[in-house]
Amino acid sequence: MLVHWMRRLTVVFTAIMLTGCATVMNHGSQKVNISSLPIGAGVTIDSKPYGKTPVVAKLARGEHHQVVIELPGYKTYNLALTRKVSGWVWGNAIIGGVIGVVIDVATGNMYKLTPEQVMAELKTESAEQQQANLSDPNAVYVSIVLTPKPAWEKIGQLARDTTALKP
Repeated sequence: MLVHWMRRLTVVFTAIMLTGCATVMNHGSQKVNISSLPIGAGVTIDSKPYGKTPVVAKLARGEHHQVVIELPGYKTYNLALTRKVSGWVWGNAIIGGVIGVVIDVATGNMYKLTPEQVMAELKTESAEQQQANLSDPNAVYVSIVLTPKPAWEKIGQLARDTTALKP
C-alpha cells in the first residue's frame, strides 16, 4: 500500500515539475548588463532612472523595454529591448503539454530579452548641438573658442590681471 502511494506521489511530483518548464528555467525577470564608453553615463529604462554605467538591470521578461543612456557632451543612446520566445518553451510544449505552455504564457516567462547585453559607444556632440542644448533662459553660459563666428556679438573679454603677479 505504501509503495502504491509513493508511486502516485512520484507521478504527481513529476507532472508538476514538467509543467511550466520556461517558468522553472527563466523565472519572472532577466538580468541585462548595461555599459558604456565612456563609463559613468546615466541609464534610464522605461522612464525610470537605473543609475550609472556599468549597471545590471533586472527586467521583466514579458515586456519590451526602452533603454536611454545619457552623458553631457555626448549624443543620447536609445535602444529597445525586445522579447523573443525562449527555446525552453518548445521543450515545455513537448514534455509539459498545454498546461505548461499556458503557465509560461500567463507569467511572461516564455520570453527572453534581446539583446542580453548593452554596450553603448557614446559619440560626442558637435559644438552646435551642445549650444542648442543650452536652453535655460536664466542661466549664464561661458564658452571658450579659438575662432569666434562673425555672427556672434562680443559682450566682454577676459584680461590678465598683472597686479596680482607683482610683489
